[in-house]
Amino acid sequence: MTATKRKPRRTAVGSNGHFDFGLDELEVAGKVRRLEMPMVSPDAYLLLVSTHDNPQYEEMLIRQSALESLKVGEDDEDPVEKDARELAFERERYARTIVKGWGGIRQRGSNAQVPFTLEASLAFFQQIPKYLFNRVRAFCLNTKTFNGSGSESELDPRGLAKN
Repeated sequence: MTATKRKPRRTAVGSNGHFDFGLDELEVAGKVRRLEMPMVSPDAYLLLVSTHDNPQYEEMLIRQSALESLKVGEDDEDPVEKDARELAFERERYARTIVKGWGGIRQRGSNAQVPFTLEASLAFFQQIPKYLFNRVRAFCLNTKTFNGSGSESELDPRGLAKN
């Protein structure tokens, strides 16, 4: 694990001096982490950013929520169909806003790696089993994954450890 450069701590001045609550440790914006996916293939991994403090993710979530709220008179919609549609939306959000790259992802029946593109990411996230998607989701929702208290090293967007 390589050392990462830390931002200077922000402190507030109170009546009794300076306060440092260490809250800068919770910042996750723009940090990329590598999630190994050996169930997909032995060397498969995803390069992911957090859902927290992610403007693109939040914008897409708001837009999709607004579209859902416009559906008037569909209160009697089948709950199973509604859950499936919402899961498909969430998979699309991750493919578009959370995944920044990958490696070791292969086309079925071939040893050729699939290059990371938006189209490939969308297809991948629509096809992976729900339990694997849930693993990705849990990884990205956990701020400890991104704030340095986890075991992963900080990566740049190409998947290389930062010095």
